[in-house]
Amino acid sequence: MDPDHPELSHTAPGYAEEEFQYAYDFAPSPDSLAVRWFTESELAASLDHLAAAQQEDGGWQITWRRWGPTTESEARPGVTVDKLRILRAWDEA
Repeated sequence: MDPDHPELSHTAPGYAEEEFQYAYDFAPSPDSLAVRWFTESELAASLDHLAAAQQEDGGWQITWRRWGPTTESEARPGVTVDKLRILRAWDEA
């Protein structure tokens, strides 16, 4: 999905309204096999989008449907660690 044009994408049935996959989801580091699936500009745009999505408290929101009242509070710390690992891996490239 192009992070600059979410209106051009649609989510599959059963997924949250804004539950999209970005290039960094498939290529979380420069040595990922999926890196060759994307252009440099697609990877850069997805990483810029990821960095911009960081919240004021330093974490990232979950992007999937909140099935229960504790879904976000239980999953958000792990999501934040994953996003930080992705940014670190690409920053060290």
